[in-house]
Amino acid sequence: MKSRISQLEQQTHKNNIEIKGIHFTKGLDPDVVLKKVADNIGEDSLDVMKDVEACHWVDLPNRADKGLIAHFVNRRQKDSFLKKAKAVRNMTNPKIGINSDSPIFINDHLSPENKRLFGMANRRRKENGWKFLWSRNGAIFAQKAEGAAVIKIVDEASIQQIN
Repeated sequence: MKSRISQLEQQTHKNNIEIKGIHFTKGLDPDVVLKKVADNIGEDSLDVMKDVEACHWVDLPNRADKGLIAHFVNRRQKDSFLKKAKAVRNMTNPKIGINSDSPIFINDHLSPENKRLFGMANRRRKENGWKFLWSRNGAIFAQKAEGAAVIKIVDEASIQQIN
C-alpha cells in the first residue's frame, strides 16, 4: 500500500523539475530565474515560459536557500529541458546573474519518499565506491561502473544491492 501511494505521489511530479542551489533573496522572481537558466542551457526562454504552467519557490529542509519548482505542461517538454540542462556542466549562480559562487543543480522533482530513498542510495553509493546514481522520470537507478548492470531502486531493500 505504501509503495502504491508513493508511486501515485511521484506521478503528480512527473512534469516537474527542481532547481537547487540558487542563492535566494527576497523579491527574486522565479520566472525571471527560470528564463535565465533556460538561456544558459541553450533553450529559448520565451518558448520555455510558454511550456511552463507554474513556477514557484519551495523551502528546502535544513537549508537557508530555496528550491525552484517548474511545472511543465507536458513531460516531453520537461524531458527536453532536463536533457539540455544535464549537458551543461558547472552551472553556477554567476552564470544567471546572481552574486554567489555556489553550484546549481537541475533534476527531476522527486516525491518526498523518493528523495529519501535517493539520499539513502547516495550514501551507500559513496560508501561502496559506486560511480553512478541518477533519476529519470521519477525512477532511481544506480550503476557501479560504466558498462556494469544498472539496478533500479524501488525501496530500502533494493538499496542493499549497492555493495
